[in-house]
Amino acid sequence: MRKYLILLTLLFLTFSSYVNSQTIQKSDSISFKEEATYLKEDLSKFLRNKFLYPHEGFENKIEGDVIFSIEIKKDGSSTSPILLSSDDNVLTKNTAKVLNSIENKWNPAKINDIPIDKKYLIVVRYRLYINIEPTDYKREALDLILKQKYDKAIKIYDNAIKENKYSFELLMARSQLKAKIGDYAGSKQDIEAANKLDANILAVVDVIGRSVSNRTVISRTISSFPR
Repeated sequence: MRKYLILLTLLFLTFSSYVNSQTIQKSDSISFKEEATYLKEDLSKFLRNKFLYPHEGFENKIEGDVIFSIEIKKDGSSTSPILLSSDDNVLTKNTAKVLNSIENKWNPAKINDIPIDKKYLIVVRYRLYINIEPTDYKREALDLILKQKYDKAIKIYDNAIKENKYSFELLMARSQLKAKIGDYAGSKQDIEAANKLDANILAVVDVIGRSVSNRTVISRTISSFPR
């Protein structure tokens, strides 16, 4: 019994040391930072109202990711969006049309209250669901966690992140689960990846096209952290 209590104490101290080291490292290395925000209106509302699944893309079952770069200048202006990658030209044109309608009205990024120029990414994910619904990865993982099947839950998160590698929320959820099973190195990697996304992505937009029993439904969701 005494050996068991000693083992539990050592495990607790190890985990506490890991958590404290992360807190200390973060506070020592990070200056006060403020990311850029869109001044005209809430960026999530703007994107939600603007994006539609392109008709040609829906008819030809075209899916994929489109990534643009945009630089917010320290004077509050922005550069024209620059295409970094795309899975299809139809999706590129549809995305560019929306992003080019964003006005040059920004609160710039700041470090210690000093405005700076900073480049960001905007990721637009086009997905089609014909007579099916998107996989609910979060619910599947939660069900496994409640059954204490942690390894299987991590595999669910692995698949989810492979499908959506720009999701801050999924990375943080997997990080917490890895820490729970003692994989502190893996947990730290996920935290670092999530923080990198948070610092460099203005928004991740899911543009979803659904067709159920010959009825077409187009929906737009903001799946990450638009500023």
